[in-house]
Amino acid sequence: MKISVLGSGSGGNCTYIASENSHILIDAGFGPRSIERRLGDAGISLPKIDALLLTHGHTDHTKGITSLLRKYQVPVYLTAGTMEEMGLNPDIVPARIISRKDSFPVGDMDIQTFPTSHDSAESVGFQVYWQGITGTLATDLGKLTRGVIERLNRSDWIIMESNHDEELLRIGPYPLALKRRILGERGHISNQVVASFLENQFNGMAKHIFLAHISKQNNVPSLVMASAREALERRNRSSLFSLEPRLYLTHQNGPSEVLEI
Repeated sequence: MKISVLGSGSGGNCTYIASENSHILIDAGFGPRSIERRLGDAGISLPKIDALLLTHGHTDHTKGITSLLRKYQVPVYLTAGTMEEMGLNPDIVPARIISRKDSFPVGDMDIQTFPTSHDSAESVGFQVYWQGITGTLATDLGKLTRGVIERLNRSDWIIMESNHDEELLRIGPYPLALKRRILGERGHISNQVVASFLENQFNGMAKHIFLAHISKQNNVPSLVMASAREALERRNRSSLFSLEPRLYLTHQNGPSEVLEI
C-alpha cells in the first residue's frame, strides 16, 4: 500500500491511496495537471484511478472535480448533503451516494465512512482497509469526537489535521468572526488539540501519522512537529507506551513523503 498527501490546506486538498490493484483519490482540490505533477514529484505513476472520494463540499476539497472528471471518468463517492452543497448534476457526475456511516468496496480495498464535525453538509472521514492494514483520514474537524478518536485508535496509519496554533490565530490578522469559526466545534482543530490527543488518548497502534491542513497564516511547520513530538514524549514518560509513531508533515504546494506499507 502507498499513501501520499498530494496537497493539504486552504488552497487545495487531495490524498492518494493505492493498494496493489486499486488507486483512489480522496478530495479533488486540484485539477488533473496539478495532481499528475504532484504524483510525479512523489515518484508515483498513475496507471488509473478507480474512485474519487469526497469528504465534504468546501471548494478547497472539490474545485478540481469538473476538470478531473473530464479526464478520468471515475465514480465519485459522496454524501447526499455534499452533492446538494456542491450543486452537482447527477445526470452528469457519476455519483455514488453514501451515508455518513457506510461501507463499500473499491477494488481490493474496503472503505468505511464516519461523521465529522465541520461547518459543511454531511462531512465525513474515511477509514480504509486492505489486507489487514487499516488507515484513517480525518481532517476539517471542529472537535475530536468519541467516534473519530475510536477510528484513529483502530488505525495503522493516520492522516489528521493540525490546522493552527491557538496563540498565532489569536494574535493574527483574521477577522474576529473567522477566528471564532475556526476555533468553534465545527471549525478546525489546533496543534494543542492534537497534542492533547497524542498525550492522553492515543493508544499507540498507529505507527505513521500525517499532520495535515496546516494553516499558512496561523501555524508554522516546526511548531506542528514540535507540539506533536513533545506530546508523545510526555506520554512516554507517564506510561508504558514506548514506541513513537513516525510523524510526517504535509504541504500545500507539493506532496508529502510517500508511505509504503
